[in-house]
Amino acid sequence: MTVYLSDNKMLDNRDPRSERFPEEFYKDTKDLIQGLMTWIRDFSRGVQDGAVKVGSPPSSLNTDIALFLKDLLSLADRTKVFEMVETLLSYLEDPIYMLNTIYPS
Repeated sequence: MTVYLSDNKMLDNRDPRSERFPEEFYKDTKDLIQGLMTWIRDFSRGVQDGAVKVGSPPSSLNTDIALFLKDLLSLADRTKVFEMVETLLSYLEDPIYMLNTIYPS
């Protein structure tokens, strides 16, 4: 993302954050987060076929998503990023999701 912005000379303070990425980027990123969180939930429940072969635990993926959003805060429209954080938190607020992530059956 930083390379994209740098190559297009959009890292100047003169360019508003809201114009750095197209609306499609935010929609696709939010959809990706929703998909990953659903996958983590299914992985934890043992529903997804072949999930046992994956070496990374769901909590590691949760951390990676959070770090990505943290980096995105410094580059993109913060309102849009906080909407993505809200999406992430809506999954984490689900007690069944949390129990299955922490204590997979």
